Amino acid sequence: MNKKGFRYDINGLRAIAVSAVVLYHFSPDILPGGFVGVDIFFVISGYLMAKIIFGQLKEERFNFWMFYKARARRIIPPLLAMVCAVFVFGASYLMPPDFSSLSKHVYSSLLFFSNIIYLRETGYFTVSAHELWLLHTWSLSVEWQFYLLFPALIWILNRFLSKTLIRFVLVAVTLTSFVASLYLSQVYPDFSFYSLFTRAWELLAGAVVYLFKVNLPPARRRFIYYAGMGLVLAAILFIDAESAWPNTLTLIPVFGSMLILWGNQQQTILATNPVVQFLGRISYSLYLWHWPVIVWANYQGYALSVNGTLFSGFVALILASLSYYLIERMKISYGGRYLVIGVYLSMLVVPRWAYTNDGDLAIFKYLGDEEQKEFYRQFQRDLYITERVANEYRLECDFYDNATRISKSQIAPSCTEKKHSKGVFLWGDSHAQALSLGLSEIVKANGGYDFYQVASSGCSVGEEALDRLSGELKKSCKQSNEYALLKIESLKPNVIVIAQRYGYLNTDFEALALELKAFGVQHVIVLGPLPEWHPTLPMVIIKRYWEKRQGSLSIPSRFEGLFDVDNELFARYEYSENLRFVSILSKVCENNLCPAISEGKVIAWDYGHLTPTGSQYFSAAIKNELALEKIID
Repeated sequence: MNKKGFRYDINGLRAIAVSAVVLYHFSPDILPGGFVGVDIFFVISGYLMAKIIFGQLKEERFNFWMFYKARARRIIPPLLAMVCAVFVFGASYLMPPDFSSLSKHVYSSLLFFSNIIYLRETGYFTVSAHELWLLHTWSLSVEWQFYLLFPALIWILNRFLSKTLIRFVLVAVTLTSFVASLYLSQVYPDFSFYSLFTRAWELLAGAVVYLFKVNLPPARRRFIYYAGMGLVLAAILFIDAESAWPNTLTLIPVFGSMLILWGNQQQTILATNPVVQFLGRISYSLYLWHWPVIVWANYQGYALSVNGTLFSGFVALILASLSYYLIERMKISYGGRYLVIGVYLSMLVVPRWAYTNDGDLAIFKYLGDEEQKEFYRQFQRDLYITERVANEYRLECDFYDNATRISKSQIAPSCTEKKHSKGVFLWGDSHAQALSLGLSEIVKANGGYDFYQVASSGCSVGEEALDRLSGELKKSCKQSNEYALLKIESLKPNVIVIAQRYGYLNTDFEALALELKAFGVQHVIVLGPLPEWHPTLPMVIIKRYWEKRQGSLSIPSRFEGLFDVDNELFARYEYSENLRFVSILSKVCENNLCPAISEGKVIAWDYGHLTPTGSQYFSAAIKNELALEKIID
């Protein structure tokens, strides 16, 4: 049934936005640019808020209290239901340190400052996104902050300026925010991603659509609508997450959404198709529920298979539908409002208490196995990265300081100190650091050889690495790779060993090997990727393999795609005369089962950074393939 004045085209655009985000989060390879769905939502929200505020101001009935109450009624009940469910589930499922972190994210989400919390928590060694149950609420926080400030700005402008001047003031603010986002994405990318200041232009872009109404013939409206749809779909299909966001490419989905809103087409397939309209109606609830389901699926290991992903997607859809019909559409009675308010206040106080008391409400803390508690606790980064482990990783050879999250101007001289005429040079990122102990023991066992190392967090070799990084990580990576090449040219080591996590298929190792050999290097060895587990190997062992932890244990790797990358690298460089590719996965894994425990000791302390045991185990496994004792001589 058609509703008078209802914008079915906007509902269709919501369906596209939420479908893109959900598909991207479930499987980034399907829609590499699906994350732009959030940007589309921002434009829609800005348009609708401008329509409400300016419409009520024109009728002289705008009221701040009524505006905020309407927004709260729309946003808070579904959010509160999801957050309550996640909090209760987390209390029964998570380890106390993880539950403590979740508790902080619960109350910050309900107070709409979670974007600030996640901004403060970003860093190379911070937990994976798939361990943050409420990470997606950052965008709701940005929107709510906009809802708080935008009406006040418009109300003030409306008192002193004409509508024409208001338009140009908002355009100026929009452009200021846009320019700031471009600049800050390069120097402070995390701030640019999470901050209202650098996201405001996307919301204001929607307001601009409302303020600059277009009066075009139907044919031209259809044209700009389909042009906008083309831009939106192109962004979803072809933009990727390799660069800091937002950037100039963000204009594509934003402007595309603006054109769709201007086009105002109510008879297209997106505006009339019942499935699309249904997805549009449940888009808010689907956005709320899909991410906790993804995190849960990764904890359970379901994300490792297609069937598991499909099942998780079905669960998210069911939960979203229940949320829509039972909560979003529910008219809360007068007494029910007090219940909602009471639950809301409780979910501010109780999680805050749980956070400040180190996850005291986590059931596992009281009923869990003491051995499991200690097992998990020892692998928390702050406790695990002791001075001994830092020395084994040789963190003094890292241009990125993980404690301060800034780049260093130099690394320790001992990293590239020449003592002998021959040597091996390890170059790469933190995965190279993790292999350092095992590889250096092999080299030093032969005697009379130097072991050099330049390996910085998040820093793949080659210029391509910089395209993926930004801010301090980018700065440190640029320093690291430039310094490595400089030292390789002067030291002329016999062998270069390259190890990294990212960018294997985007790096031209053949050309790099030729460059290194021109410096006098005799042999270049590229090591393939290491196995990975989600959320962390210790957690996987506790949840699914605790009884099998003694002795040795092989379990499925988190990413089957790692084996595809490994196979592709082998095919590329099998017959290369300039480098040798050594596959770690083919030596240690069989049928996607990779070593997780060796003689009772865990191989990796997080998702894939090797423990000393893991470093020695994997290095020993590829020792014959490396044949360092032969090629050094």
